[in-house]
Amino acid sequence: MTSPTDARPAAPAADGQTLHKGFTLRSAWALAFADVSPIVALYAIFTLGVVAAGPAFWWAFPIVLAGQLLVACVFGELASRWPYEGSVYQWARHVSGTGSGWFAAWAYMWGLTIALSTLAYGAAGFLLEALGVAEPGKWVTVLTALAILVLGSLANIVGRRTLKILVTASLVCEVLASIGLGTVLLIFYRVNPFSVLFDGIGTAQGGLWAAGPMLAAAAYVGWSFVGFEAAGSIRTCRAGPPTPHRLAGARPPA
Repeated sequence: MTSPTDARPAAPAADGQTLHKGFTLRSAWALAFADVSPIVALYAIFTLGVVAAGPAFWWAFPIVLAGQLLVACVFGELASRWPYEGSVYQWARHVSGTGSGWFAAWAYMWGLTIALSTLAYGAAGFLLEALGVAEPGKWVTVLTALAILVLGSLANIVGRRTLKILVTASLVCEVLASIGLGTVLLIFYRVNPFSVLFDGIGTAQGGLWAAGPMLAAAAYVGWSFVGFEAAGSIRTCRAGPPTPHRLAGARPPA
């Protein structure tokens, strides 16, 4: 049993690790959605999912989403108990000690570094193609990726207001373009019936499909939501107490 003292939110830390809130619900939700970017990720894993489990791989999305909502509840409990700057580091440090906090922060830092570098390199290919560069060389792609990283870093350094504007603009473009494209394809270019969403197309049958191809599809879908923990970190910077149900609400839907 937890005592009334344990249930109260933590007081500001003596070392100054208090939380500086500066995001509204709308801006926090937009930033979390842009970080996860599930719409763009869907384009990246669509072919992999179809090859692994057929069109029925689509049902991996609600499964993964349900699991992530459970994780969001854990983040919500941690953030409401220890609402300090540092998110993963602070939570692990208070739960298991300084060593665990250091390891969690180290792993999280390098995970973000590798992920951001990979995303910048992939975005460089799309950007160069959009600019009409048909066959860019390796160094051209690398330099473009570095430029993307520099511009992204500058946007974060300038301040939250600039970041909010950029994120909102990119989110509007992403959602409107995807909804528009999806609507046109569904209405004017649909070839297969909706029943195809239940078809594994020869990947496996019955329990074998659920134990093999569907697990692979769930892994691909899980990768497409890489960065969802950012919703927890961002939520702690939103005005108002970071209660579990509010943090779960900062988690963008698929």
